[in-house]
Amino acid sequence: MQHKKPPKFTETTDTDGQAVVLVELNNIPGVSVKLLKDDFSSLADRGLNNYSWYAVRTKNFLYAVTPDRTTGRPVLRTVASLVLNPKKREQVTYKDGNPFNLRRDNLILRRFK
Repeated sequence: MQHKKPPKFTETTDTDGQAVVLVELNNIPGVSVKLLKDDFSSLADRGLNNYSWYAVRTKNFLYAVTPDRTTGRPVLRTVASLVLNPKKREQVTYKDGNPFNLRRDNLILRRFK
């Protein structure tokens, strides 16, 4: 999988007036994830918008992922976890069930055992 191509993105305003960014997923034409502009800027400041974003299917769910090279060795991480930065034993879930709605107000941190 080629990761070096930066994602295409569009800045816009959501229905509630919040500034958001729509980031196209490289492997699903016409499908984008949505996140708040401030969160996208924060990811960009960390160099996490320099590589393609993809949808990855697990057994039960779809996730938006991108390579995280901030620790040296590249690792695919969900964009939701890059936004919220969960601690050990925490998981990010989606209030509306949509894994491509990555607005901070749609992301929930859940602790598990």
